[in-house]
Amino acid sequence: MSGHKESVQMLCIFPETDRNIFDRKGNTPLHQAIMHWQDGLLEMLIQDGADKDRPHAITGLPPLHFAASMQSLKKVQELLKAQADPTKRIEGPQCSWCKDHNSPPGRNARCVLQEVPDQDRTPEYCSINRLLSDAILRPNGAGSGSTNSSRRGKIRSPYRVGSLVYVL
Repeated sequence: MSGHKESVQMLCIFPETDRNIFDRKGNTPLHQAIMHWQDGLLEMLIQDGADKDRPHAITGLPPLHFAASMQSLKKVQELLKAQADPTKRIEGPQCSWCKDHNSPPGRNARCVLQEVPDQDRTPEYCSINRLLSDAILRPNGAGSGSTNSSRRGKIRSPYRVGSLVYVL
C-alpha cells in the first residue's frame, strides 16, 4: 500500500479485504497511512474498520504511539479524535512521570514521545506532549480509554526530563 488516497479507497471498496493486514515490514494500513500522510487517510481507514490500536508486528507500536514517535501533531490529533488509546501500554521503559506515579509497567504514547532525544525534538514536540498528557490525565475523556478515577483532582506536579521541565 503506497499511502495514496486512491489506494486506500480501493482497499475500502472490497469488504473481504483485511483492514489490519501486515505488510512484509510489519506495518498495518494505518502505520502506512501515518508514514505516507495525506489528509483524511487515517479517518477513512478507521471508519472502514481498521483497528486504531493494533500494534506494529515488529516494533509493537500502535498507530498513535508510532505517530507520537514521528512527532506528527496532525496525525496524533486525528488518531486521538478517532479515540485511539494513549494509555495503551506496550513493552519498554516508562518515562519518569509514569515511574514517579507508579503507573502500570510498560510505555504509553507519551512515554514513547519522551524517548525522542532532546536534539531530535521538532517544534511540534511540546504541543504533542501537552495533547497526550491531557488525553492521558483526563478521566473518561476523549481518547483516554481509562476509567481510573484516582487521578481526578490531583495537583499537577513539575518534573524534569533532560534540560526541560514539564508540568502534568
